[in-house]
Amino acid sequence: MTKESEIIKKRLTIFIGIAYLLLGFIVILQSFRGLTGFVIFEDVPQQIGWLAGVASIVVGIIVIAVSRGAVIVYDAKRARNKEHDYMLRDKHLLFGGEDLSLKEFKKEIHKLRESNDGEEMVNIVKTEYRPDLEQIVKDGGKNGEIAEEFLKVLVPSYKRREEEQEDNFRVSKEEKEEIKHAFRQFDGKLSTEQKNVLRKYNLTYDDSGRGPSAKIYYSGTEYWMTVGRTPSKPSGDYITHYLIGIIEQGRKHEKEKSKKAG
Repeated sequence: MTKESEIIKKRLTIFIGIAYLLLGFIVILQSFRGLTGFVIFEDVPQQIGWLAGVASIVVGIIVIAVSRGAVIVYDAKRARNKEHDYMLRDKHLLFGGEDLSLKEFKKEIHKLRESNDGEEMVNIVKTEYRPDLEQIVKDGGKNGEIAEEFLKVLVPSYKRREEEQEDNFRVSKEEKEEIKHAFRQFDGKLSTEQKNVLRKYNLTYDDSGRGPSAKIYYSGTEYWMTVGRTPSKPSGDYITHYLIGIIEQGRKHEKEKSKKAG
């Protein structure tokens, strides 16, 4: 049986479970026809109808529960290579119910993407596996690392929350343009625009020393750069580049400090 047909079979099983649920609700409603006027099966006694409806709902729940299963990942510790040792137990029965190594999982997902209805089939797999895998990642530990590797195969753009937070430290394109515009020229003294930009990004200008250079540092940290006290030719891109670096370092420092405090 092909992977596509296995996925379709899995979907049909879920639909059958839903059908049992709907039938159960309809039969229960039928058992109360005297109160609602809703009649489908005229000759079914009320008590029997009610019991049949409950039984149908129970069957529907069981069918859906069995078809959904739960994802399990583990380290087989055989080859000391995550491609072969990281394993996923196919509880959703989309790949024949067998345990798959990370390498095998990559191969199966690649086959699905190359098939006629590739992306649609992959989306079905995502629907079934992604929530369980993300929960395992959230739980942390070794299994979290393993689940993350499978998620990266299934969702190439996937990033852990920590990585998303890492991106939050970055200076955006608009912010870069604002900084670059403010420091397109620098004569050794800060203009009003430059002062406002430094204040906005939590930067402090320190010219208290006696040397030929002043410092710009991210407030509350040791991240800093030097700028000349006299008109400087390499302003613009040069200053922007280093300011962006200390802003990102400073933001990351604040996030980590806040995380430890929390």
